Amino acid sequence: MFEYLAMRLFHVIDNARVSGIRSVVREIVYAGRIAVPVEMDLKSLKSSWAWPKGEELTCIEIERNALDHHDYDYPYRNRKLKAQRNLGKGLLGYGLLRGREVVADLWYTPPVISDGSPEHPDVQWLGILPRPNHSYAFDMFLAPAMRGKNIATCFQGSFLLHLRDHGVDWAYGYYWADNIAALWMHRMLKWKELGRVRASRFFGLKTYRRIA
Repeated sequence: MFEYLAMRLFHVIDNARVSGIRSVVREIVYAGRIAVPVEMDLKSLKSSWAWPKGEELTCIEIERNALDHHDYDYPYRNRKLKAQRNLGKGLLGYGLLRGREVVADLWYTPPVISDGSPEHPDVQWLGILPRPNHSYAFDMFLAPAMRGKNIATCFQGSFLLHLRDHGVDWAYGYYWADNIAALWMHRMLKWKELGRVRASRFFGLKTYRRIA
């Protein structure tokens, strides 16, 4: 419980510092926000991406031992706490390093081989009907200094290739329709949209309704 509260506290502090307190409040309280669930057949994915020149970046699988031994670290405390919590729950992380600093990360479930395997809770409210041998990806973060350079698209494309190389056939996720950068990134990568879900949240109380 203490770990979770510390993570939430630093999430508020870090987001307020980067985006302002209004952005933080909008994550806690919203009404009628539209989520767009998506899927991708990874067999159709192209094999390479043109990373921006002049940036020395390395994609990695985030590992608990490496994180604990400071082989690399996060510039934002809440992302490190979230990484430690996710790894402790058996989730997997894919990161982007600039030097020893994790400037982007994205989290996903271990490959789900059959319909009876445990599933991430997001899948239920998003109304996703997953196929066997899939993975659900969520909570992608890119440090503000890295934004606006097409790095997000390259990073997510590299992640999808990583899944395919590890035998995953289908990927699932979602984005918020009012996040224009996320909308264009998902369309550039040719994710298939699976309708719309209207979501409302008042602190810990959440409601969802599929509208398309």
